[in-house]
Amino acid sequence: LPLPIAPYENAADQYLLRSAQENAGGAMLYTASRAVAEGSPYRYVEAHLAHNGGQVDGVHVKSALIPFFERIPGEGLLPAIRGLFPRLPHIAKGAAPEPLVLPTGDRIGVLLGLEILQEGLGGRLARHHADLFINPADSTWLGAHRGGALQDALLRLMAVSQRRAVVRVANGGPSGVIDPSGHWRDGARLPAATS
Repeated sequence: LPLPIAPYENAADQYLLRSAQENAGGAMLYTASRAVAEGSPYRYVEAHLAHNGGQVDGVHVKSALIPFFERIPGEGLLPAIRGLFPRLPHIAKGAAPEPLVLPTGDRIGVLLGLEILQEGLGGRLARHHADLFINPADSTWLGAHRGGALQDALLRLMAVSQRRAVVRVANGGPSGVIDPSGHWRDGARLPAATS
């Protein structure tokens, strides 16, 4: 696949995107976030599939949010509960995703960050004919912690259970390709766990 994956925090630098895209043969997946509405603290976390000089052809909006990590259960009914979790981000849930279609016709199922924990989401994307999964993630918060081993196991489980390759790209964590039998390919390595 001629598809580099760039874990960008935002898409403001269009020059950088176009340069990377030209070097990649035309297609690029990058992550971004945008406000739900003007003045709202809530943001959508997204993956954009772009080609043709930066034209966005498909968007995956993160739909699987982890309770007490990415969302607060019951916040809509009891808004004051947010005060108990002041450092929790304001992430809004997107609609159920569909695979993104590359110019070649290949269909990619995007699982942003911890969406890899949601086996049902991977199953939905597989049923909608995703040819492979891509998991862009920010793993800097894990460091060399045992959480990396858990992520490794979950990535392998997703590949095996859905019979799809998983392309993992992470800053601060393991990156590479896991084949449908659950093996890392091309020498990808998981950082060593510490106690």
